[in-house]
Amino acid sequence: MKDKEHVLEQGNAGPARRRSGRLLKSALTLGACCLVYLLWTNKHRMEPFWRKPEVSEQELWIQDIANLMTDLYTLLEDMAYLPPGSISYPPHIEPAINTTLAARIGLSPDAVLVLEKLPYVTADTNWNAYRYKNELLLTTQFADMRDDWTLTKSRDPWHPDTWHPRDEEHFNFNSDEDDEFDGLNAWEVALSGVDRINSWMSDDQPLRGANMILNLRTRQLFTVGDGAGKSHEYSDGSWENRGSVDPITRDMLAHGENVTLKRTTRARVSHYASRPAIEALSDYINRFKTLEWVPGFVLGDSQIGYACDTYRELYREHGWPSNFNKDAFENARKAWHEKTEDQYKATEAIRELKGVEYQLKFDGKYLDLYNKHLENLANFVPDPQSPWSRAKTFNPDSGRDIYLTEKQTLNSKEIMIKRIKEGEEKKVQLTKIVEGIDLELRKLHEEIDATYRGFHRLAMPDFTRLYNVSVDVQQ
Repeated sequence: MKDKEHVLEQGNAGPARRRSGRLLKSALTLGACCLVYLLWTNKHRMEPFWRKPEVSEQELWIQDIANLMTDLYTLLEDMAYLPPGSISYPPHIEPAINTTLAARIGLSPDAVLVLEKLPYVTADTNWNAYRYKNELLLTTQFADMRDDWTLTKSRDPWHPDTWHPRDEEHFNFNSDEDDEFDGLNAWEVALSGVDRINSWMSDDQPLRGANMILNLRTRQLFTVGDGAGKSHEYSDGSWENRGSVDPITRDMLAHGENVTLKRTTRARVSHYASRPAIEALSDYINRFKTLEWVPGFVLGDSQIGYACDTYRELYREHGWPSNFNKDAFENARKAWHEKTEDQYKATEAIRELKGVEYQLKFDGKYLDLYNKHLENLANFVPDPQSPWSRAKTFNPDSGRDIYLTEKQTLNSKEIMIKRIKEGEEKKVQLTKIVEGIDLELRKLHEEIDATYRGFHRLAMPDFTRLYNVSVDVQQ
């Protein structure tokens, strides 16, 4: 009887157990569906957990540019031009790129990405080959775009010298109609050189310097000077960098461009010739590696060629590139500067004598000019109808006519006669001093002067302004 009851209970439990199994299966199915739905709708948030996010071709190219700039900076550090630890690598946290400012002054998201991925130099270089201690190449300068003012000025790389922070609010960076601002486009970003050398020069003298500007649409690099047009070489061997100053596209404008811009005319990057950015940066790195370029020195500038050639020899003597002894190189470099500074000071009278001789020649021309003008005044019949009637004399130096009264001319002539007399007396004194300079040192000076076209200009009026040999600065 008990066995029959047990069988009946089992029979009655079967349908209930099957119902419960079906309910559990349905719940599991519903739960799986919900989980799949949640995963699918949140896949953009979940992807980093199991696979690397997709990177666009543009982002990969930008990373390649950043890698090349990093290679360039680390190479300059290896060459002892940059002090150890002077390079700040991304990601930049403190300080960081001011993305709010970058957007306001017109930089595209890709341009901001470039600035975020670039390394930055945070210390002065170990030597200043021309005037400053932060030159990169071709008289460009290192630029830390994490500084708000540096970033702002980089949007108008040709004319930052007249800017002042208080004036920044007057520039409408996002308007093509702004008469005061005519800088870079949103897809163009300056990699360097936001402050050029010689910015203190007057308007009748050229600004010398270059900027590296990256075009994110064409992927071209523009290494350009101040205004379009061909470069001009001066008697001291220096260059007025106008148009492209890249060694491959030097003096060239973009295809179809034939503009000749004056110094005060605003230029566009599109006026210049350019090169693929990867190719150009790789080329620059190789030129440093092979010592075709020496860090800090101006390409094609014989004004400082003497030091440039010596540095090249010092690099090779100390094992560059495969077995470079950086400490020994630094010691030899400083010792050479100290010796050269002594030679420079010892030959000061030679340079001063040349200056006096040049001034006498100049003053003599003006004395002749004033004598000629007095003759013109003697033969001149004033116009009674004009109280401003004056005799004119052509000034060959300025290329213009001058108009002076007889009194003005006589005063100028008297001053010039006095200056010539003083110059002649000084010339006699300097000649005696020069004759007393060691013969071997005079020969060395003449050899350098003949080879590099102006050793008297090599170190400028103050030698230490060109070559920093102070140990406490180097440490």
